[in-house]
Amino acid sequence: MRKALVVMALLVLGGCAPGNPGLIIGGVLAPDDACTFTASGAVRTIGYLDVGIPGNHYDAFLLYQNQLLNLSRNGVTGFPVMADPNVMQVEAVEVEIRDIGNNPLGFTGPNPFTIPSGGSAVPSGDGDAAGVGIGSAQLVPPAYVAELGAVAGDDATIVISVKAIGHTAGGAEVVSDEFIYPIQLCRDCLSTCLTDDMGENICLPACQPGQDDLHVACDATCRAGTT
Repeated sequence: MRKALVVMALLVLGGCAPGNPGLIIGGVLAPDDACTFTASGAVRTIGYLDVGIPGNHYDAFLLYQNQLLNLSRNGVTGFPVMADPNVMQVEAVEVEIRDIGNNPLGFTGPNPFTIPSGGSAVPSGDGDAAGVGIGSAQLVPPAYVAELGAVAGDDATIVISVKAIGHTAGGAEVVSDEFIYPIQLCRDCLSTCLTDDMGENICLPACQPGQDDLHVACDATCRAGTT
């Protein structure tokens, strides 16, 4: 593992991304109880998306893993101080939305498509464990959600193919391997209103309303006595 990381680091210094990509998408992160996303947090194995909510979309916080080696130097005798050229900055993601048979779905808009994204990943500090970072990306934009019921079905499972695109601090272009993420569709399933025995609204908001977890709303759209 250490030898492979060193070889990839040398390739990046030479101005080209390695054939074995140094950037890996390690998963879609789930929030903690405070709705915070961290690189050490739990990773989802499947997502859920409510296609019945107008303007809904699917946003993901992606775990990035950087397999390149930290090449910075700071105070090493005989060598000048050097910033690490292997820090990775993600600038976009390429997304393709497919059916469960891995066939691209037909939308009015392009599929696959590339959208701007943000995120970074530090390199490996020891040559054994990959460095990590977090980035956010909208995997299913609202225009695509609006058409999913027609092109896939309200209760279908779709497959999202994702590739992250970016550069190292040293100027080398990096493209991750394909990451596959299934999403189960449903209609009017992830948002509801509940009241207690006194008729007062119960508030159990989800971190990302409209996706993954049930959102129990308590705003003006909810009325006493509704469930």
